[in-house]
Amino acid sequence: MGHKRGAQVGHMLSGRRPITEKTIECIEALPGFAGWFDVEARSVGDNESDALYIPLLENTASMGSGSDELSCDVFAGKLPVAVSWARQHVRHSSIGALRFIHGVGDSMSPTIQDGDILLVDTMQCDPAAVDGIYVLRAHDRLYIKRVCQDINGRLEVSSDNPHIQTVSVLDGHQEVQVIGRVIWVWNGKKV
Repeated sequence: MGHKRGAQVGHMLSGRRPITEKTIECIEALPGFAGWFDVEARSVGDNESDALYIPLLENTASMGSGSDELSCDVFAGKLPVAVSWARQHVRHSSIGALRFIHGVGDSMSPTIQDGDILLVDTMQCDPAAVDGIYVLRAHDRLYIKRVCQDINGRLEVSSDNPHIQTVSVLDGHQEVQVIGRVIWVWNGKKV
């Protein structure tokens, strides 16, 4: 794939380094891996619009103390979404960047409930650009938290549950990676 050091690939698999478009192209050029990262669009027939089949990750993200992260993304399957629905309800940077993940815990209640399926745009990884709910990686765990920029330009990480007082300020000294922004909660709430 053109990587001279195996450590680079290891960092991508562990999530410490993002998988670039160039790397995706290299992987998909290997025998048997064509379309590995694609989101499928297929007709569902009988005058219905096309459907997007978006990968559902085996990983879960915690709305609490964090969920242990799998060593790499494992697809549990793909969930269909009508193209017309996606155009109407979801703003995303790239269809191929969309992933579903389960949220567990209660720190984001009432916005997100334990067990809700979340639609995440993995290309939206800059909370300074857009306040919102993000999937975060820290210390090999995945978290779902609200991230907002305060008046001083610092990023504040918090929970929506009024009974759980979680507020942290990211000042660049923490080892936190933003995986993507939650753009839809599969309980029908746009976030």
